[in-house]
Order: sequence, then structure tokens, then C-alpha cells
Amino acid sequence: MAAPKKKHNISDLFIKKGFMPYSAVEPADGEKPHDEHDEAYYEELLEFAVALANRLQSCGAETYRVEETITRIIEAYGVEKVDTFVIPSSIMASLETNDVVLTKIRRLKSGGTMLDGIERYSALCRRICIEKPDLITARKLLTETDRSVREYGPVIYYLAAFLIGFGFGFFFGGKFAEALAAGICGIATGASLKFMGRFRANA
Repeated sequence: MAAPKKKHNISDLFIKKGFMPYSAVEPADGEKPHDEHDEAYYEELLEFAVALANRLQSCGAETYRVEETITRIIEAYGVEKVDTFVIPSSIMASLETNDVVLTKIRRLKSGGTMLDGIERYSALCRRICIEKPDLITARKLLTETDRSVREYGPVIYYLAAFLIGFGFGFFFGGKFAEALAAGICGIATGASLKFMGRFRANA
């Protein structure tokens, strides 16, 4: 009895002849489709999203904003499975595609409060999600944003430290002289924070 002839899939024949790439073939039932990008692309995408989120975190952004930044950027580039976990000193993020599973952890050693930085990095995140530039361009935009962020000068810094102490002096029932003393203590506290920040005492 002759053996039955093996049936060939027309797609397999075209692939063997070089007329059709593997990516053009629809996956069989139960089989996951292959990603159009390689692992290096997703590694760079995750690195960029975490880098931008880390800058937001160092400027004093809220935890939910940092997590949402990573999620929205990665989802904008077509990745559906994204998980993030953020605490004030650390970022953990992962993405998963059909072929790639990546995780990245970033430790924040020092930070502060810069509202200008939060505004500019948040605007960049929105721009990235809308325009979806290639990652090289996205990196350039991040570098440009780094240069444009304005830090508080010493006058603004110590004035804010004084007003914080001065305001709390009245808040807790003190009179003008006591509030003034509290403001001076605020300046001293601000100076101490500046000095110890050089040694990363809280890192």
C-alpha cells in the first residue's frame, strides 16, 4: 500500500522559494505571532520610558504620575502588557510581548522639588505619546528637555525656606516675633539640607 502524499501548505512553499517572509504568514491556531521588533528595540523603549519617569521622580512628581508615564509611553508604541511599581526611592517596570519579557529597576539616590521640571517632562511625555517619534529622536527630545529645566536659584530657595517656617509659626499660634524666629530656623534648615545633600546623606 502506497504511503499517503504529504500535503504542503502553500505559504510554506512560498517561504522556501523566498517569495514570502515569515512575518507575512499568519500564525496557526494557538500560536503567537512574532514581533516585528527585536529585543534590543524593546530594551531601548523600556530604558527610555524609565529614564523619563526617573527624571519626573527626581523633580518630586507624584507616584501615580511616574507610573503612568512609563505605562503610557510603552503602550503608545504598541506594547499592551506593561507593569510598573514605584516608591519614592525606586522604579520597577516590565513589559511583555509575544517574544520578549523585560524588566528594569532604577534607584533614585537623590531628589528634590522642581515644579518646572515636572511641567516640562510631563509635556514631553504627552508629546511622545501623540507623535510617537523613533527612539533616537525621543532621546534627543529628552536631552533638550534636560537642558531647558530651570533650577531654583539660592534667593528663591532660601526665601521659600523662610516663608515655610514663618507661615508655620503663625499656624501653630505664634506671634510675629515667634514666626520670625521660625522663619530664621527655616533658613538654617534649608542650608543644612543643601550642605548634607552634597554627601547624599539620605541616599
